[in-house]
Amino acid sequence: MEQSNAFKAPCFADMFIYKLHVRGFTAHSSSGVKNKGTYAGVIEKIPYLTDLGVNAVLMMPCYDFEEVMHQDHRADRNNFWGYGAKSDYFEPKKSFASDRENYREEFRKMVDSLHEAGIAVLMEMDFSVDTPDIKMLEALRFWKNEYHIDGFRLIGNYALKRLFATDPELAGVILIAENWDNESIRFGNIANTVLAECNDSFMISVRRFIKGDEGQVREFADLMCRNGIRTANINYLGDHDGFTLNDVFSYDVRHNEANGENNLDGREINYSWNCGAEGKTNKRNVLKLRLRMIKNALSALFLSQGTPMILAGDEFGCTHKGNNNPYCCDNELSWVVWEKSAKAKELSAFTKTLVDLRRGHRVFSNTAALLGTDYIYNGSPDVSFHGIRAWYPDYGYYSRTIGIMLNGEYAALDQDNKDNTYYLAFNMHWEEHEFDLPGNKADYVRVLSTDPDNSISDRRTCVIKPRSIAVFEMQGKDNRK
Repeated sequence: MEQSNAFKAPCFADMFIYKLHVRGFTAHSSSGVKNKGTYAGVIEKIPYLTDLGVNAVLMMPCYDFEEVMHQDHRADRNNFWGYGAKSDYFEPKKSFASDRENYREEFRKMVDSLHEAGIAVLMEMDFSVDTPDIKMLEALRFWKNEYHIDGFRLIGNYALKRLFATDPELAGVILIAENWDNESIRFGNIANTVLAECNDSFMISVRRFIKGDEGQVREFADLMCRNGIRTANINYLGDHDGFTLNDVFSYDVRHNEANGENNLDGREINYSWNCGAEGKTNKRNVLKLRLRMIKNALSALFLSQGTPMILAGDEFGCTHKGNNNPYCCDNELSWVVWEKSAKAKELSAFTKTLVDLRRGHRVFSNTAALLGTDYIYNGSPDVSFHGIRAWYPDYGYYSRTIGIMLNGEYAALDQDNKDNTYYLAFNMHWEEHEFDLPGNKADYVRVLSTDPDNSISDRRTCVIKPRSIAVFEMQGKDNRK
């Protein structure tokens, strides 16, 4: 079946990916949908997704996979996620449908409804190691042609990724993998396949920098400005296998006892910090710090070059209660619990502000590679790095501060107009610091801050409170030192 709809997925520079599990997304009563845990339930949540600014969803396995784990006869355990399960790669999962007699039609309606809302649909495909190459290729073709799926994330490191990248029937399809080899990239470009890389490097770097680890500044700065030259970069703060963003700043160690594996499963190292108390607490200073740390991480994500992706619920602080591998928990430990707390509302509003800021300014999602040079001769490079002293970044082992200036003259809004210039001040130290603001004649206005007390002390400096981030817009035209 040829693709009949006219939907076209947004380019990676404009994309905001929202990763979800079809059942877990709406299974909880707090989701407020009629058809909980189903394709129809996802349709009911489309207004929420569009209000948040999402224009692409990445679905965890929703092809038909076997949930029963034969080696384990416990009734409260199954393969909820679907990775590594015996699967039929050519069928939507029947149990995810509200109308199981018409599950194919319901899946198709979900995809069509998302497209009508301007949201691309991506699927994760976890092929078993014994799946023939031609069967994997046919499966991708099937979902593209039969259900109009826009792209796929290939779980695992397949030796023949070039086979996917160069297939003419997959021309125009988005293919996401952990790493693409040079030959796949070269021939994929010829075949007009859209390639992107998705790995943990950004997540680990941001987590370590935000919590104040030593020796992180240079890598963090580099990753913040990497927007992909040969392939697109997808940045994320959390994936299905690991802590939710809330739990990154609520737990020092994993708490996977519910999985029945003596707390030995899941990632041992999470680059997390509990901010002074393990898990749930009533300590106001700890809760206040955790909220700010989550905002810091979200700011780094949406103000970085590349394509942002968040895990469903991270935008309002969803928790898995310290379980970083709830693959077998078809319950609240793995579901999205739609909190209505003041914290959840504040985080949701803050996320929307970040999405709007990013979407309104090409400088945060530049389509040109950032070179760190002044190749248009306007007195300042496309991106520059600064320390407490302007133009002198401190990459020392004990440094926890960095300033990044994104020059709007290098970010074209259209043929005739350029973007504004922005200065991003990151202070992950536990002490307050005063930063020089680059520019001779420029005035700055604060447009975003994770601490309300971050301020401009005069025309040339800004005071950044401990463990916080501020974004300033340059009002003048002078970008020079």
